[in-house]
Amino acid sequence: ALPSYSPQLHELFPRLETIAFDASRDPKQVNVVLQMVEAYILLGGDTLLSSSRHAQALRNIFTSIIGHARPTVELYTLRTLELCLTKLPQNGPIHFQMAILCILENVLEADVANSTSEVQLGYLTILARVCFHNRTCFMEVINQCAAKKNLDTSGIFYSVVKLWITKFYDVGHSSVSPWRRKLWGLVLVITLSMEHEELLRNSVASILSICLEVYKESGDDKGSTLAQERIDLAPESNSANYFARKRDLFLTDPVVTARIRYVLNESLYRCEQSIGAENFNALIVQDNAAYEEAVKKMSLPLRPSIP
Repeated sequence: ALPSYSPQLHELFPRLETIAFDASRDPKQVNVVLQMVEAYILLGGDTLLSSSRHAQALRNIFTSIIGHARPTVELYTLRTLELCLTKLPQNGPIHFQMAILCILENVLEADVANSTSEVQLGYLTILARVCFHNRTCFMEVINQCAAKKNLDTSGIFYSVVKLWITKFYDVGHSSVSPWRRKLWGLVLVITLSMEHEELLRNSVASILSICLEVYKESGDDKGSTLAQERIDLAPESNSANYFARKRDLFLTDPVVTARIRYVLNESLYRCEQSIGAENFNALIVQDNAAYEEAVKKMSLPLRPSIP
């Protein structure tokens, strides 16, 4: 493996687009190609995507597969897309907005062709990742979808939130499940501060219950144990550098290192500041057993404090 990103390596990247198209029908071949894409992202990062030609090639790879390939191939592709979003948390959602829009449209479809529940969980994880890193881009994608489908923006947003809630317990118990549940829990907590009236009226108890589940599972150790237990990071190529860079990325992932109790306190504080103490008390605190339990078991103040 090359220890650094070189101009020669940079120039070779667009060839992966053609190779990916040729391999897209074969899960094993496309997995190898996507591992090469991941190695490029880990090594090149923003430098790779600073070239409009290279960025477009990567966008083409994602949009040609998502929603159009066998479930196994889609899952490989979603894995690679999430790695891109993790490596480039602010710019990644912007670069891959079309792929994210396609994912959102697939999620909203009642009967999704060429999909499985596992693919749907992958779709929802990508949307959670985008919302976690770049809420502005997340809402822009929702606005684009609303305009394209002639739907209400607020309704689409709440539809996605409800899917994160209802599908949370379908995530399962694979090696990637703990961090996926933590990501979903963090994003659901963040939505409490996004001033959505229907959400605050109907879903606070469910969100707080999920938050508590995540807290019990991951504890308050900043996620270090969770990261160390990710057995899905076994070497997938002969490159020790690829493996080391991939593990380093996940060990520094804000989703892994975030303390969910602090995120909850901050979201509740911002929620109270935006809707006022009286509304906050009526919608969040009053007669809410889930709020009382979260405050007690997560050692939070009775009212959210300044972050």
